[in-house]
Amino acid sequence: MKQMYVQHDYDIGNTSFNVLGESHFVRMYGNFYSESTSNVLGYMNPEMDAQSDDESTSGPR
Repeated sequence: MKQMYVQHDYDIGNTSFNVLGESHFVRMYGNFYSESTSNVLGYMNPEMDAQSDDESTSGPR
């Protein structure tokens, strides 16, 4: 577990989480934003971060 979630030292892994419910943006942001403390997989993508930033400041549509 430490090797996967802390050190991010793996070739392939399997995990899951859900993004259903009223707070789907909060869950997506927490799991995929590069600097999020909830980003246990270590996912880093500047384009995804920029889209998350845009979504968080755009307000309801």
